[in-house]
Amino acid sequence: MVGQALTVVRLNLEAAAKEDHGVAVRLAECLAVIDGTLEQVRAFARELGPSMLDDHGLAAAIHALAARSSRDAQFTVSLEMDRIPRLDPALESSAYRVIQEALTNVVRHARASTVAIRLRLVEGALELMVRDDGAGFSVADALARARAGESLGLLGMYERARLLGGALEVLSAAGHGTRVQASFPSFGAATDQAFDSP
Repeated sequence: MVGQALTVVRLNLEAAAKEDHGVAVRLAECLAVIDGTLEQVRAFARELGPSMLDDHGLAAAIHALAARSSRDAQFTVSLEMDRIPRLDPALESSAYRVIQEALTNVVRHARASTVAIRLRLVEGALELMVRDDGAGFSVADALARARAGESLGLLGMYERARLLGGALEVLSAAGHGTRVQASFPSFGAATDQAFDSP
């Protein structure tokens, strides 16, 4: 795997930098390039999308994502979904990625104990919400860091909603958890197939 290979190279460069201080500056530059490349590899992997989404649609993919997150992370996930028909593939992918990125941020930063995911069809729009009871953060500061290139996840969520004519809002404050909510208008069911929420 590319990511594993780059990680091995990074570890070897770190060891070399400790042994020979004369090349430490150049090695530091190499490490920075590797870190950037690793982040790109992770982004590409996230973009590939699960086969569950292609084969069974958004609702089934979100069920699987919630189950995996609940199993692997240190928080409990609750899920509330309407009966969701198969939707336009671009919409399914964007909605899935917003929820996935929100959960990724919870895992990395929130220190939450519970996460709630809601997915509804309301008056011609697909609405989603991910809420956690974690540490919270300053949205303005996070967006400023993202615009400076430190992390593109938050900006990516906004862009996914915008490209489909939708809107996304992130509400958070230190000590008060975080709520990510998005609305995608004119969802247009692609088929009559649907996945029932248990």
